Amino acid sequence: MQNNSRKNTFLFINGGIVIKHCIYINNDSENFTYVKKEHIIPAGLGGIRTLPNGYVSDKVNEKFSPLEMNIMRNSFISINRNNFGPGKRGSLNVKKIKSPMVRVLKEGEIPNDSYQLGFIFAGESHIIPQIYIDFNDAENSCLPTFFNINRSKEDILSFQLKLLVFLLDKKRSYIMVEMPYSTKKHFINIGINNNKWFAATSHKRINMDFLALVLITALLEEIKKNVKGTKKILNLGKKNHKYTYQIDLESVDMHFLYLKTAFNTLAYLKGHEFVLNRIFNSIRESILNCTNIDQFIIKEKDILNNVIEIIEKTPEKSHYSMIIAKDNNIYGVVSFYNELPAIIRITNEYIGESFKGGLVCDWKNRKEMDLSEFDEL
Repeated sequence: MQNNSRKNTFLFINGGIVIKHCIYINNDSENFTYVKKEHIIPAGLGGIRTLPNGYVSDKVNEKFSPLEMNIMRNSFISINRNNFGPGKRGSLNVKKIKSPMVRVLKEGEIPNDSYQLGFIFAGESHIIPQIYIDFNDAENSCLPTFFNINRSKEDILSFQLKLLVFLLDKKRSYIMVEMPYSTKKHFINIGINNNKWFAATSHKRINMDFLALVLITALLEEIKKNVKGTKKILNLGKKNHKYTYQIDLESVDMHFLYLKTAFNTLAYLKGHEFVLNRIFNSIRESILNCTNIDQFIIKEKDILNNVIEIIEKTPEKSHYSMIIAKDNNIYGVVSFYNELPAIIRITNEYIGESFKGGLVCDWKNRKEMDLSEFDEL
């Protein structure tokens, strides 16, 4: 390996020396902080192990986080993540999902267009408490309906009171959810999840002030009735409701996540000084700036032959990130949910001994193993 000359910051821990130099920045001249942990395999996919302190700065970690979240919510990964899990930071408990991706879900069993605000987790649809306003433009009228399906025990009265406060607030804040379906119906959904309001419409925009004028009087009457009478929950029974949602598979560059996971794995296996070598400058800069990513993805399927026996033993829907060094190349083989493995040429300037290593993440059983540990099973 070639030697680099660089200025490093040193941290002394229990008599040892930890070099603090961000592996994603060539000229680490700034006084970066190193508080947050960088997971080798993304924590949002169930990854457990992290790189040692001093490898990835907080500034870079914060830059990567929204990119990763966007990929997990809007790429093909989100289909597996929604259908199988895990949720935020690897959680398998839907109650711990603090910021799910709320979408417009289409009821699959009803032929005459039915749309609700909700999210998919571990293969199940979760409809958030909401009001659905169906407008009849011909008769200049509207019909509001309250929904709270397969969700919390929040009743109609509780939701109506929250909705009233929301509509009365002139500075009301809400997140507009894109309507991905084409329909002739005119409707508006307004829902709440984790104290955040969401809205969607089949039309181009929502005039929330006008909607407040339309709804507040009727809403007050409904609240009076529910205060006097029995609190009700509109729940469509325990039968299974099938919902679909649309996703743009071209909206994000999945290759960023493949490259970063491979480079993190190499740093985990070979150490700080190894990956700071100049031969990794090209991939380092591409990951940091999310540019020219595709040039590192190769089609040489024969590389898989080096780890095919291990891949065949990996648990269903697990993740793996493997590193192979041979000749003058260092390759990464990365797969999420045991699908569509990407082969990455990390560098073709390597001079040194051949080696092989990596991680297998069995997130369902909360296990993450080195290749050497996994190979012994």
